[in-house]
Amino acid sequence: MENKQHPLTPEQALEVAGRHIMAGNRGEAAAICQKILDTVPNQADALHMLGGCAMLDGQARKAMDCFDKALEQRPDDPAFLANKGTLMLNMGLPVPATELLRKAVDLRTEMAPAWDSLGRALQMRESWEEALEAYQKAIEIDPKYARAHAHLASLYRHEGRGRMAGQALQQALKLNPENPDILAEASAHFIDGGFLTRARGFLEKALEADPHHPEALMAQVDFFEMAGRGEDARRILCGQVAHRPSAANLRVRLGSLLLTTGHREDAEEILRDLLEDMPNHPPALAELASMGALKPGDEETKRLEEVANRESLAVKQKASMNFALASIRDKAKDYDKAFEALTRANDLRHGELQRLKRAYDPDAQTDRMEQLKAIFDATFFKQRQNWGMESARPILIAGMPRSGTTLVEQIIAAHPKAAGAGELMDLPHLSMILPALTPERKPYPACLPSLTRDGALRLGRAYDQRLHDWAPKAEKVTNKLPGNYAFLGMAALLFPKATYIHCRRDAMDNSLSNFFANFQDGLAASFNLRAQGHAWKLYADLMRHWHAVLPVTVLDVDYEKLVADPEPEVRRLLDHCGLDWDPACLEFHKSHRAIRTASRSQVRNPIYQSSSGRWRRYENHLGDLIDELGGATY
Repeated sequence: MENKQHPLTPEQALEVAGRHIMAGNRGEAAAICQKILDTVPNQADALHMLGGCAMLDGQARKAMDCFDKALEQRPDDPAFLANKGTLMLNMGLPVPATELLRKAVDLRTEMAPAWDSLGRALQMRESWEEALEAYQKAIEIDPKYARAHAHLASLYRHEGRGRMAGQALQQALKLNPENPDILAEASAHFIDGGFLTRARGFLEKALEADPHHPEALMAQVDFFEMAGRGEDARRILCGQVAHRPSAANLRVRLGSLLLTTGHREDAEEILRDLLEDMPNHPPALAELASMGALKPGDEETKRLEEVANRESLAVKQKASMNFALASIRDKAKDYDKAFEALTRANDLRHGELQRLKRAYDPDAQTDRMEQLKAIFDATFFKQRQNWGMESARPILIAGMPRSGTTLVEQIIAAHPKAAGAGELMDLPHLSMILPALTPERKPYPACLPSLTRDGALRLGRAYDQRLHDWAPKAEKVTNKLPGNYAFLGMAALLFPKATYIHCRRDAMDNSLSNFFANFQDGLAASFNLRAQGHAWKLYADLMRHWHAVLPVTVLDVDYEKLVADPEPEVRRLLDHCGLDWDPACLEFHKSHRAIRTASRSQVRNPIYQSSSGRWRRYENHLGDLIDELGGATY
């Protein structure tokens, strides 16, 4: 801080400390700030800089103490307010963060980083339009502020606007291709899309630049979980929680991951510990309820009921809380109250999708299915006999969501010669690649008639290699994306030797189960009973078409038969897959493989029948669904 001949003033020492921070020497900067404070205990700028060093080092409590003391000296300093707001944002507290950051930018408008942090806080609260305005303001102030472009990409990604997300991300990478924040967002972008190979490259670069980067490490958790490496994901996330114990969102994510990998008791312990510190934390309450750990009258259930419809909650949080209440009341057989919460939850999600213009469109979906049927007719396959690749490795499991696809995959994956890859997005991705392999480049599926034999072989082999990379030692690898049913025509062309399984379930039970599930936005039909009924009819009609024209055998597995008398159905299933009988397939629930679907809790238990005929408990509330289905069956 000084030399003996020319002692530095606090202001000069702070300049030196600032240079150390710019050079990445936070330890040196913190030591200088501490020396200043040893002499001048309430020096506001030294407190602020020391707090900034602590925040960057993940020492949230020390940072908060420093920022609070600095603000006692200068309560309207915009930089102090902005950094405290950013700290609270990093701690998973977007509401107080928003208040502090708004005050900061009101006091000093031209702070691009503060506007960027405000955008992140608003995004966490799902205030999409306001978040968009904040990011755009940051970019207007500093068009070269790459992190704002990356966070804008994140906003578009969460809204399902993939093309705009890609454009914003491309701009961020152009401005700063080595920034770990931007590389982490790039990896998250490709993980969300299921492009794990591309995601891995960005992830490795991000962690090479900063091995402790929190967003990159969280992307690594998602990467490992999606790649079926649940224990690796758990190891990384436990390390993050240990490093940042005050970050409530990390503790909820760990609880969710533990449940996903079959560690239910550990998940419950993590979430209950968090609720000791933050009794009204909405995501923790909802997650605890989703795993069946709450009952009516429990203290946590009472708090859940109190906070479920607070105006300060984001739409998805309100919906999540009401889905949780519906589940608790359903288990307590309070069906009217359960359906009341369920309707509120689905109305919130459906309304949000309508606002974003992404709600289920029955006319568009009908046109899509009719086009598939028109292109994939018997003549199409007759003219293309013996196309595609010869490998028998793929097992494609198709059906409506909540029709038993996760259960069937878990049974097969318990076999020593098989592996479960979960909900791979490869078939939708192949449909996007196909147009580029055809002369006219028409969109899918209109491009299919122009695909060459060589093109089909190349795509088939690429998919088989993907499965090999996923599970090199497995003879059979499943893909259980429910939406696979819409791509069975393309799959039969590319993988004629694959195994095809269709999971069926009673239309009413299936539709009600979807109405109880808080799906991602891609399953928009589930949030409205009429839309769900319409989607189910289209699906059943398309499956009848596939059975009539496909040159492959599709095994129908009825959920009701499987749960009523498992062993004969499991034997039939394994025989269809070309696998010998193994009793482990009846003990699938003991596996710790990661399951990321809405059925993650159910398939950790032995097979049960309580979901069959469940719709009759709610019959008085299901008039719209009954009318729309009109008695439809397979």
